[in-house]
Amino acid sequence: MKIANSIDINPAEDKDNKKESITKEEKQAENEQVSEKKINDINETIIKLDKEIKEFKEAKKLQEEIKRLDKLIQEIMRSHMLSNRDAILMLCCVYVFQNKQALV
Repeated sequence: MKIANSIDINPAEDKDNKKESITKEEKQAENEQVSEKKINDINETIIKLDKEIKEFKEAKKLQEEIKRLDKLIQEIMRSHMLSNRDAILMLCCVYVFQNKQALV
């Protein structure tokens, strides 16, 4: 087919070009969707990891607090035992004496 300015246009070629153009556009749109999905997946993973890091830091703080309280309890017990050592020694002596009599 000839047009007034004498350019040849083949309708079959024009359809093929349109199909290629549509196919390229579809592929590009599909690639964009895949890329967007990957980005969303990565963002979700980052959010989950951030949450786990925060939980880990909180657990570490709690663990340190438990250690501190454990040391404090041990110190209180040691202090209590030292302040009551006479009574503790007396109880130990009574226990040993009673067991010694039971053996005789």
